Amino acid sequence: MRPLPLVLLALGLTVAGPLAIAEDVVIKPREPLKGSECLDPGQSRSWTQVDDTHILVDGGRHKYRIEFDASCASLRNDNGVSFRGDPMSGKLCGAINDAVIARDYSCRVARIDLLDTEQYKNAMHEHEAALKAERAAKRSSSSP
Repeated sequence: MRPLPLVLLALGLTVAGPLAIAEDVVIKPREPLKGSECLDPGQSRSWTQVDDTHILVDGGRHKYRIEFDASCASLRNDNGVSFRGDPMSGKLCGAINDAVIARDYSCRVARIDLLDTEQYKNAMHEHEAALKAERAAKRSSSSP
């Protein structure tokens, strides 16, 4: 048998199936959100930047955690953002062209996760606690 077809077959099986890192750990490719799960920018109420690569969005009926494919630290200086999603519906589902748009730049969305109310509240509380700790550290370092 010729080696090239075997190599192509092996590559096809590797790409098509989930990635296995260890015997017990399987990482499945993440699927984009579908239909009503997607973030509808017209329904979004607020957003909070958690760190340079994540924001939380209150999308009304649904809550989301959005991860960027690179640092987007400049969002901290913006009061408002817009969203670029599907060209037809405008919704963000986690597709390759989805982005969060600030004044002069865009932050490409690497992943969007749908959160339940409890997960969203916990993420917001963790963010607020981190901000308080950061402020306290700044105050203590500036005190004589």
